[in-house]
Amino acid sequence: MTPKRTIIFAVNGIESDPDNLHGWTDDFVTSLNVNSPDWVQVEKFEYLVRFWNRWFKQGGLAKELIAKIKYYLDAGYRVVLIGHSNGCDLIVRALKETKVDSIHLFAAAAWEKDFEAAIEAKMVRKIHLYGSPDDFALKTASFTSKFLKVISFGKLGYGSMGLKNTLAEKYPDIVKDHSIKGYGHSTWFIKGPHYEYTIALLIKNEKQDRFEGEA
Repeated sequence: MTPKRTIIFAVNGIESDPDNLHGWTDDFVTSLNVNSPDWVQVEKFEYLVRFWNRWFKQGGLAKELIAKIKYYLDAGYRVVLIGHSNGCDLIVRALKETKVDSIHLFAAAAWEKDFEAAIEAKMVRKIHLYGSPDDFALKTASFTSKFLKVISFGKLGYGSMGLKNTLAEKYPDIVKDHSIKGYGHSTWFIKGPHYEYTIALLIKNEKQDRFEGEA
């Protein structure tokens, strides 16, 4: 049987400049395209938001991501989303309106309750978590969330899901935790052994997910 074509979107976090030709999404997409099986295609979903304008741009960015996902779903693709930090919040917003097959969440600045709702609504089949209890950026964000909710009129604060693994404990057949103690917010993408391990692990997980889904 011919494998179903897979499209993978790499979704960046805040303060990532699309004009930087060597941002993590740029090199990540190249690495995945070179190392993945020929039934995989990879795209960037790049955007630029700052910590101060995130709250009023998030909804519009999610709608753009949803439109891209639906375009590929209509063409018969299996859709996979990879998010880092704020990109994970965009992903869970998209899951309110469209289904995808699997998602990979790195240092997720999002809320577990939102992903739990997506699981219960059967909007995603597999979730992979790549976090760390030592992520200083998310630890700091947990203190600033209350302030951010005030200045954004209660609409938005930074989630700290990347620090925990309770979703994996609650939904062991759906959520797999690959977190590593000692990692920082962007350690997964540091060039060298960390980066090579990330690419190899992600491709391994993707192959397994695709074959399980078509079994």
